[in-house]
Amino acid sequence: MLIESSEILTTCMAALLRRLKVAGRTVLHLESAGDIGSTAFNRQADDRARHLDVREDDSKRADEGWIGRDRDGRFDAQASTIDILWVGHWLERLWPEQIIVFLSEARRLLRPGGVMILAGTNRQVAGTLARPARPVELTWAEAVALIQSAGFDITRPKGLLLARGPDGEPLEPCHESSAAVFDMVTRAVAGADAPERSLAWWAEVRPSERPADVERMDVLLQRAGAATASNNLALPDRGVAGLPAGTMRVGRSLPLRAGRYRATVQVQRVGKANDPSAGVIEACIGGDDVVARTSIDGARLANRAWVPIDLEFELARPVDEFDVRFTLAGQGEIRVRPELTVASIFWKPMQGARA
Repeated sequence: MLIESSEILTTCMAALLRRLKVAGRTVLHLESAGDIGSTAFNRQADDRARHLDVREDDSKRADEGWIGRDRDGRFDAQASTIDILWVGHWLERLWPEQIIVFLSEARRLLRPGGVMILAGTNRQVAGTLARPARPVELTWAEAVALIQSAGFDITRPKGLLLARGPDGEPLEPCHESSAAVFDMVTRAVAGADAPERSLAWWAEVRPSERPADVERMDVLLQRAGAATASNNLALPDRGVAGLPAGTMRVGRSLPLRAGRYRATVQVQRVGKANDPSAGVIEACIGGDDVVARTSIDGARLANRAWVPIDLEFELARPVDEFDVRFTLAGQGEIRVRPELTVASIFWKPMQGARA
C-alpha cells in the first residue's frame, strides 16, 4: 500500500479537519493548494473564513490571499494573526534546523486559543512501505516529545489506520478486495485511539506557557533525521520510469541536505576479462543534473568479485531528489547491487537554524 495515496487515510484526515469551525477565522495553509486540507476546509466564498497560502521568497500580500516566507523560514506576517495553522505532512519535507525555525514561527503567528494541525508518517510502524523519501519522519513518541519541547500542548491526538496489534506485531495484510475494504475501515476506527500503532499520526496542538527547549528539539530531530535517512535507503524505488534505455537506478531517489557526500556502489564483472564490458555511474540531482561521474572498465574488475565504487560530490543547497544511475556499455556484463550507501563527509548548517 502506498501511504500517501491511501483513500482511507485521506478520508480520515478530511473528517478530522471538517470538525473545525472556520467561519470568521483566518486559516493559513502550509500544504499545497490541492491537498486534502483545501478540500476539507471547503475553500469557497460561503465558508466565511479567510484563507491564506504561502509563497517562498515573496513579500507580504495577505490582502491577495497569501503571505511570504523567506529563506530562513520566517513568515512575513504579524504575530497573533492566525487562528488555524494547517501543516499536515508538510513538516516532513523540512530538515531539522528548518523544523525548529518553523515551530518557533508557528507560536508567534497563532492567536491566543489558536490551533496548529500536524500529521506525520509513523516511521517505526510504516517501516519500508512504499512512499516518498523525506528528510524527517517521526514516530509518535518522537512527535510528542518534539511538540512538547517546542512549547505546545497536544489537545487532540489521533492515529490514522491501525497497522500493529497490541503486542506490536504487524497486522496481516488483506488480499481479497471485499475483505480489504471492511478491514481498512475497521482499522481506521481502531487506530484513532492508538497513534503509536498506526501508519500515521495526527495532532491538534495549542501554544502553552512553557518556553521552547531548542537544545532538546535539536537533539531529538537530529536522531530522528539519522534514523529516517537510514530507513529511506531501504524504501522501494517508485521512480524508475523515464530513465533512458540501458540505464538503471541504484537504490532509490533520496533527499539530501547541503554538504559533501560519498556515494558507494558495488559492481561485479561476469564473464571473461577480454569480453568488452564497460559502464558509467552518475550521481544526479533534480533528474538530470550530474554532480559526479565515473567510468568502469570491466577488464580491470576481478571476475565475480564485488568491487566498491565511490563517487564524491558536494551540494551547495538541500535537494529533494538525489539518485545514482548505472549505464552499461559493450557486450560483456557488469552487475550492480541494488543497495546504495550514501555517507556524509560533512554537512552545512542551514541559515537561521538556532535563531
